[in-house]
Amino acid sequence: RRDVRVLVTDDVTPNRRLCAHMLAKFGFRVDEAANGREAVDAVLAAAADHHPIHLAFMDVVMPVMDGVDATRLIVRDPRLDVAVVGLTGNAFEEDRHKLHDAGAVDILIKPVSKARLRACLVHLGFLDPADDTPARP
Repeated sequence: RRDVRVLVTDDVTPNRRLCAHMLAKFGFRVDEAANGREAVDAVLAAAADHHPIHLAFMDVVMPVMDGVDATRLIVRDPRLDVAVVGLTGNAFEEDRHKLHDAGAVDILIKPVSKARLRACLVHLGFLDPADDTPARP
């Protein structure tokens, strides 16, 4: 099933592609963005086309618009129903607080392992633990 749509946003192409590849292997329909502005635009366009993005993985430090601001805009828009998971290259408590305050539902430290990604997806209800297929919470 590919009816669960996921967005991966990271300005570092190899990081973005690796995460997108792992998500696609689980069976998700995956879109990509290179910065927070592209992510916000992609989420809004998908909603307007009636093919919404359900889950977004958002890097913190990016050009144009960072992940904290993008998360805040996505989460606070009443037209959208998107769970945002923050991605960060460091484990600083300050970054985690900023992401949670912006509305992120979870935070993963990069590089993200398949096991940690799977655990996050199961925890949020987007992956059925019985057979590792996409699900909508």
